[in-house]
Amino acid sequence: LEVIEKPIDLRGENLEAFKRKLTKGKFKMSAFDPVLTYMPAGANVNDPAAVNHYLSGIRRAAMETNCAIVAVRHFRKGAKFSELNEMGSGSMQFRDTCRSQLVIVDHPDAEEQKHLQGVKIVLHAKGSMLVEKQPAFGYRLGLHTGIFRPNHEYVAGVEQQIKPAKGGKP
Repeated sequence: LEVIEKPIDLRGENLEAFKRKLTKGKFKMSAFDPVLTYMPAGANVNDPAAVNHYLSGIRRAAMETNCAIVAVRHFRKGAKFSELNEMGSGSMQFRDTCRSQLVIVDHPDAEEQKHLQGVKIVLHAKGSMLVEKQPAFGYRLGLHTGIFRPNHEYVAGVEQQIKPAKGGKP
């Protein structure tokens, strides 16, 4: 495990150094959490061209080192009432560049049904030719344990509740 807590300009020698680090460490996965904070200083996270330029380095590193890259993109303010594809902050290019997009939201019935409080629903919001969309599932972290407990009973009928029409409420 290695943690880098500063923006990374993944061009030229910096990209080569990052790829060497992944290869030398035999890393199978690299995570950028949240991906926006790793963009170089002054880069506009809402500019598709700037975002694409940055993500092209991440893409190249993944392809050339055979290391999976997980990019975490947080919801923007007011995203609860948006379409899934519009919930993330920054340019849509973050979503468009990915092979797959998962969205994690609170269970839509959690306010009315106490047993669903703390339940998260994972929706596969975007697939590609390489990654077919998968069915949603629910999970809860165990109290004081951090144990991930998936449960497909949590998701019966919730996908339609979570995918609101543009501007609509779930």
